[in-house]
Amino acid sequence: VINNSTMADDEQHLSKRARVEEEKKEEEKETSKEAEENFDVNNDDDDDDGDEYRSNALLSHLAHLNVTHLKPRPSRAIKENHGQSFWAGIVVVLADHTFQRALHTLRDQGVLSAPVLRHGTFVGFVDMLFIVQHYLTLLHANSPPPGRTLQEHAAHLAAQGLFENAQLSDELERMSLAGAAHPIGQNHSLLFAAELLAGGDVHRASVVDHRGRVCSLVTESMLLAHIGKQRALLDRLPLAKVSVGELPPTRFLEPAPAVVHTISRNMCVHEALSVLSAKCISGAPVVDDRGYVVDALSIRDFRLIEPEHTATLDYLFESVLDFKKRARASLPSGSVPAAPITVLPDATLHSVIDLMNQHHVHRVYVIRSTEEPVPIRVISQGDVLRQLLRRS
Repeated sequence: VINNSTMADDEQHLSKRARVEEEKKEEEKETSKEAEENFDVNNDDDDDDGDEYRSNALLSHLAHLNVTHLKPRPSRAIKENHGQSFWAGIVVVLADHTFQRALHTLRDQGVLSAPVLRHGTFVGFVDMLFIVQHYLTLLHANSPPPGRTLQEHAAHLAAQGLFENAQLSDELERMSLAGAAHPIGQNHSLLFAAELLAGGDVHRASVVDHRGRVCSLVTESMLLAHIGKQRALLDRLPLAKVSVGELPPTRFLEPAPAVVHTISRNMCVHEALSVLSAKCISGAPVVDDRGYVVDALSIRDFRLIEPEHTATLDYLFESVLDFKKRARASLPSGSVPAAPITVLPDATLHSVIDLMNQHHVHRVYVIRSTEEPVPIRVISQGDVLRQLLRRS
């Protein structure tokens, strides 16, 4: 029996959803069109200033948009059994939550990080890497007795509830250093946000209202996704056509060929984590014995860890390659790239932006050649922002 009422409701829902998607596309077209018109008007004012304006057209565009123009991805349905929290539609965790609860929130919502609130006030961010590193800190702080391996000791501590009971409030100072000192007022521009994130200290920032309450977020990924849609501006930006092998160095980007921090494919995951932590990076290329790139390890891979299943802690003692195979088999299809995202030295910055947005990755590895895929440079989202914000 076909319920005509139900069919009508479904059709109405689909029609409404289609209208929303169409309105979103039209808004993006108008934004791009407006940016192009602004460029043409200003560029015609004075031919002598053409080159200077060309290098600043994107900055002008960002300066004219409010930071609230970027919208965080809508949160998924609340999982009541994990007590997840939402603030103004944004996924958040509370300072009195345990690390286990925070990890559940990130996993269930499909996000890599979230703001931490204490009494409604933003105090920092927590992400996958931060949580897993904290587990390892707890593990190493409780040395195994003679005759017990580190892996066996991890299982023993998990059975005793050590990982389950650890609270975020114990690490508020570290979270503060990871971004709490850089909230953005809701009246600031996208250019202000881009310059803040390009500073290199933070990869994301909270947007707060006049009372200091979190009302939105802005991340490097969100900024580059928006910039990538501004084809008219990028096509006119000379720097976007410069090859990544020739990009001028910055405080964070060494001249090519650079010293690239790598992870051996035979290294255990917990050893690889120690490398990432020591170098203050959230991802690195995985190389074989010849130094050739064969994979990449990043923060997103640690969604495999399920604190309620202590057996998943064993994953930290697997080889990096086995861990990556497990990630691709277990995590949602497409959420982990099938191969490391690499480019040759002659690839343009514009193409790197496209790759980052297409594959949702935070970094692209520049390799020497197809025959010898030795990493000679790493281009991160922060590096891209810093290059685009160069005023000369």
